Amino acid sequence: MGFDSSQAYIRFIAKAAADGRKIRLSEDDWGEPSPAATKRLNRAAEEAKRGLNASKPFSTVDEALAHLNSLQ
Repeated sequence: MGFDSSQAYIRFIAKAAADGRKIRLSEDDWGEPSPAATKRLNRAAEEAKRGLNASKPFSTVDEALAHLNSLQ
């Protein structure tokens, strides 16, 4: 579980306490990914490293929206 700030972490802990929930941050209930999921993740990572299925960088929101609109 990742938090983008200490404020987000404190908010999470406070809300859980207010709701009466128990939280265990040290336990990992997710386990290991399946072999198929591992294969998909590795393939996506390799494609990203090679720049496949990636768009160009955008300097403005208008550029990004124009690109998205051109895909239709």
